[in-house]
Amino acid sequence: MVSDKELILKVVLVGDTGVGKTSITRRFVHGVFVEGYKGADFTRISNRELDFGGRRISLSIFEIGGQEKFRFGENILYRGSDGIMLVFDITSEESFEGLRDWFEQIRSSLSKDVPLILVGNKYDLASLRRVPKERAVDYARSIRVDYLESSAKTGKNVIMAFYKLVEKILSTPKYRT
Repeated sequence: MVSDKELILKVVLVGDTGVGKTSITRRFVHGVFVEGYKGADFTRISNRELDFGGRRISLSIFEIGGQEKFRFGENILYRGSDGIMLVFDITSEESFEGLRDWFEQIRSSLSKDVPLILVGNKYDLASLRRVPKERAVDYARSIRVDYLESSAKTGKNVIMAFYKLVEKILSTPKYRT
């Protein structure tokens, strides 16, 4: 039985292949970055315990493979999600354009109460940026989500992204105490 102070949350990371979902998760869960690591073409589940404002939180982190077949055929994986992290690669225009499809599928599969955040990954490659920050911020505003940039390689804002999402989840009517 889960105590009043312990909570299990399901968080799902989505985005095109190669944006860094697995690297973000590995950095957050294990504190490591593996150069040249190729992510999975399937769903991967990781777990991490957090202390969040005196509450014990167990995060189950689902990374949905970025292949087209996952984008349009596996919305069952969103079921029961408490929060979604939409991830794109700031050096890839194509991954940014793919966000619209991901967002549409998420919104057609989940309640509008399920919080989302938008993460532009690979900030360590900012000199190769193809998606201007202003454009990402504008898109985030248009879909009413927070935006931040991260680097799984350096660790910049990786923990912040998960904590921000947990904060948004806990502010929903389902979890307000």
